[in-house]
Amino acid sequence: DPLDPLDPLDPLDLQLLQISNVLQPSARTQASRVSIAKPQSWNFTQILRDKPTGSFLSHLDVLVRMIGATYNTTRPILAQTPLTLTARDGSVWQRLPDFDRDPVPGGVFARVFRHGDVVILVFKGVCTDVKVEQCQIDLCYLKEIQNYGPVSDRVLQLMGFDAQLCNTYRSFLNFTEQAFALVTAIQASFPRCELLVTGHSLGGMLAMTVASRSSTVKALSFAPTPWKHLPSQVDARTSSPEMVALCDPYDCGINAFFVPGARLAATTCLFLEQEEPRPCQALVEPYLNHTWRQQMETESPGDSLVPLLLCKGSAHRWPRYESMVEVAARTQKLPLCSREFSILQRSVST
Repeated sequence: DPLDPLDPLDPLDLQLLQISNVLQPSARTQASRVSIAKPQSWNFTQILRDKPTGSFLSHLDVLVRMIGATYNTTRPILAQTPLTLTARDGSVWQRLPDFDRDPVPGGVFARVFRHGDVVILVFKGVCTDVKVEQCQIDLCYLKEIQNYGPVSDRVLQLMGFDAQLCNTYRSFLNFTEQAFALVTAIQASFPRCELLVTGHSLGGMLAMTVASRSSTVKALSFAPTPWKHLPSQVDARTSSPEMVALCDPYDCGINAFFVPGARLAATTCLFLEQEEPRPCQALVEPYLNHTWRQQMETESPGDSLVPLLLCKGSAHRWPRYESMVEVAARTQKLPLCSREFSILQRSVST
């Protein structure tokens, strides 16, 4: 059966469940009721305003399907890799297998698709099974970049991860260099094509990082891992409408709670007015008002990380983002966007 995005995580299991609903069509609800427009221009500002009508779902559906396919066709899931991807609007995207990245034992995994003069690069998100070598390398990279700020090492301990393993994998942790090399190769092969980069979680962070260094690359990512740790890679561009992070407010709010400025230089768009996972419902909603961060500090003092992590893990799962895109399109409760959501300077009520 499809994963229920509202099911709470086991308190002893902080793994992020990543299997995509793309391979489970029954999970894509009420599709026939939603207006679809064929993707034309990838103008993020217009897309996120659903202009023209149907643009929001037609464009995001393409990205959602590609991210799901990337999760499902790379290790450790390794479903059969199709050579084409057909979007809901009928557009057919060719996968470019020459640009597949499936490094052994681990590193940056990616898939690349093309339709006409648009190429989309998808970076795979984090793998968190502490018993799998590929996932251990991912977790070592997260330790390296301190993705939870001052509590990063404690989070890995709660996951049951042995950080001493990272001494073995240090030579594989050049994730940003691997990502930049792939972008350079794609641009050299398709110099006249528009290049978009996307991804979820760690994949979203890599998308933002490469876009921050290029005036010709656009990035629209889902719940990206914080990248404040990479200041030299974001100072080339100030806040840009062509670097967008789509987020559940708890998912990215908890990121910003531990790493202020977590999505520096990007515009963050929040999916509001959607039912939240049960582990989040007892917590103050991030961005609800200007005191939310202080309230979170009061409710989660010291090392009481588990409630926040259970909420974060539930809100971060990829099937939830697939569902939120569908709901936003059907109800026309589109994401609310602001750069201030990226750097903790604004609340929804102000």
